[in-house]
Amino acid sequence: ILSDVLAEVTENPKIDMREESLDQSVVRILTMLRVLKYQPSREPALF
Repeated sequence: ILSDVLAEVTENPKIDMREESLDQSVVRILTMLRVLKYQPSREPALF
């Protein structure tokens, strides 16, 4: 769901995550979050 929402917000095409490696998914999602200036908590347990 997060991937679909980020695709809509950033006007990128939706990606079928079943056809994408986990590493590719992580990089793509974190890149989109960075573009949106998302600032996660410094404490990984709270992220």
